[in-house]
Amino acid sequence: WTFDDLEQSTAISGEVHCVFFHAFIDFGSDFLYNKHVITPSNYHNATTHMEEFTEAGLPGAVGSTDATHIVTEKVEYNI
Repeated sequence: WTFDDLEQSTAISGEVHCVFFHAFIDFGSDFLYNKHVITPSNYHNATTHMEEFTEAGLPGAVGSTDATHIVTEKVEYNI
């Protein structure tokens, strides 16, 4: 979606969407990220989260940043 698309579908100007988007990204990266994102600091913490992803068919994953999970096979490590 573009800001123009959002304007057409919401009747709110693209500029307002743009300003909100940038304010939300700033707020999210400065406040929400530190409050809600926790990087596993040791093996035990990592394996606790890996169990959930393994059950979902994604062994080795420890987290998700965008709620999108794509299974890939034979992907080169150096890509």
